[in-house]
Amino acid sequence: MSLATQDAFAAWIQQRMPRASDIKVTPFRAASSGQSNETRLFDLSYRISELTVERLVLRRAPEGRGLFPEYDLDVQVGVMRALASTRVPVPVVRWYDPDNSVLGPPFVVMEFIEGAIPSDLPPGF
Repeated sequence: MSLATQDAFAAWIQQRMPRASDIKVTPFRAASSGQSNETRLFDLSYRISELTVERLVLRRAPEGRGLFPEYDLDVQVGVMRALASTRVPVPVVRWYDPDNSVLGPPFVVMEFIEGAIPSDLPPGF
C-alpha cells in the first residue's frame, strides 16, 4: 500500500483512539498464509499515559475476484466476536470498517495471536 494509504489509515486509527498521541503505523507486511483475503501485519505505536506498541493484523476483502464467489467480512467479524467469550482462540477484533473510503474494500483490524498457521495447500501437495 502506498504511503498516502498508510497515512490515511493512521488518521483513521487516530479517530478511533482520540486520547492517544504519537500514533505510528509501521509499513504493512504480508502474512505468511491466507489466500481468501488480503492479510497484512503491522505494528501500532501510540502514547496515552506511556508508549505502547502492539502487533496487529489488518484483513480486508479482496479487490476484484477472490477465492470465494462472495466475501462477507460482516459474517467473519460476527463469528470472531461471538467466539470471543469462549475457549476457542480467536483474535480480539479491535475495529471493523465496512466502508470503502479508507482502504478500498471493507476491513477489520484485530489483535495478533502467536501460533502455527495451517497450510493453504491441501494435504499431499
